[in-house]
Amino acid sequence: MYRRIHVVCLAFVSFCLSAADAPAFKASVIEVKPQHLLVIKATVKPEEIGKKLGEILPKVRKFAESKKLKIVSPPLTKYVKMGDGSFDIEAGMAVSEEAKGEGEIVASKLPGGKAAVTTHFGAYTGLGDAWTKLKQWVADKKLATGEAWEVYASDPTMVKEADVRTDIFIEVKEEKAK
Repeated sequence: MYRRIHVVCLAFVSFCLSAADAPAFKASVIEVKPQHLLVIKATVKPEEIGKKLGEILPKVRKFAESKKLKIVSPPLTKYVKMGDGSFDIEAGMAVSEEAKGEGEIVASKLPGGKAAVTTHFGAYTGLGDAWTKLKQWVADKKLATGEAWEVYASDPTMVKEADVRTDIFIEVKEEKAK
């Protein structure tokens, strides 16, 4: 009996400490420049996205390098459609100039203008929560939304999991009509 109470108390204290240590959510609206992309399009389930990006991103990088194109961003994923149970994505990299793809690699763009942005540090498994908070922040500000994307600002094989940085963007426009 005492052991069970002890375990429950330790779990509660651990929960309270981790909640207190968690960084507060921060978001802002910034100006972004349009970017030319090389991407591969795919439809994926949320639980398959990591594996799929592991297949796609090296192909896009290899193609860009073979064409002597200057890569000007870390890897990224543009979410074309976030549906129930699956995402239509475009995964790749920004390049310094408009370029034509070949085969499954195609040209795309990121919009210029205003974007709501937040930064997530930690495992990719926490991205869903960060997306939910950013979407709610945008809704609370009564902003109309456009395209959405995330930029993988650090290589998860080169930093500790807690230091993996992902920047999340949602294109925003004038206030929604009331």
